[in-house]
Amino acid sequence: MDKSKSDYASETCRFIDEWEITHKLADIRSLISEKFDTSLGDDDMDDIERAMEGVKCWSKEGDVPD
Repeated sequence: MDKSKSDYASETCRFIDEWEITHKLADIRSLISEKFDTSLGDDDMDDIERAMEGVKCWSKEGDVPD
C-alpha cells in the first residue's frame, strides 16, 4: 500500500474511532428499528430485514457476495 493510501486508511480509522461513528450508527439503527414489527413472517424474516433485503452493503474488495 502506498503512503497516501496508508495515510487515508489511518485517518479514516482515527475519525471513526475518535468520533465513535459505530456507536452513533448503532443508536440510529435502534431508533429506526423501533418502528418495525420484529415478528418473523412466513419467509423467516422480520419487517426490517424484508425492507432492507435489496440494499447493497459495503464489502471489502475480494469478499464473496452473499
